[in-house]
Amino acid sequence: MEGNTLPLHVSSWMEGDSGVVPGGPGSGFEVFPNPSSGILYIRRAKAGAAVEAAIELLGINGQVVQRKEMGGGEWMTSMDTKGLAPGAYVVRIEAQDGQVSNHKILLQ
Repeated sequence: MEGNTLPLHVSSWMEGDSGVVPGGPGSGFEVFPNPSSGILYIRRAKAGAAVEAAIELLGINGQVVQRKEMGGGEWMTSMDTKGLAPGAYVVRIEAQDGQVSNHKILLQ
């Protein structure tokens, strides 16, 4: 692995009518709206979860486009995606307890 590039395989979109993308069973986070054209929100799926998390927005090639930290006391945070090229991205969330979830999103 070189620099900030991670191998990434995107196969299908997980998009419901609500535009909220859960990270799969037990991920503990939701990312919305999907598709997005501006502010992307990341919120904890369970109230009271107090674990810190590192959040990365990855391009389709696996390169980190944005990075931020979510404090243990925060239940929701956001990322500004304005100015990024339209297309497929992945929000990768790694919680301090070791759980990792990937959320496939589409930027318009």
